[in-house]
Amino acid sequence: MNTYGVTRLDFDIEGSVLDDSAANTLRNEALAALQAENPAVQVDYTLAVAPNGLPSEELGVLQNAQSEVSTSARST
Repeated sequence: MNTYGVTRLDFDIEGSVLDDSAANTLRNEALAALQAENPAVQVDYTLAVAPNGLPSEELGVLQNAQSEVSTSARST
């Protein structure tokens, strides 16, 4: 990230990985640690949406991300 000056990451999460809580937690822990070290880094998620809103699996990815960021903020 430092070499290329990257300040924004976008993750397109879909399919079977939506239900892979271990992978989602690992990714979100790593991103929370990255943001703790470099608050300028912006993380975006591209997720599927249904006509009636965000499906529960996609919402779970975002809730896990929020939880990991909060946990990271408490441990620093």
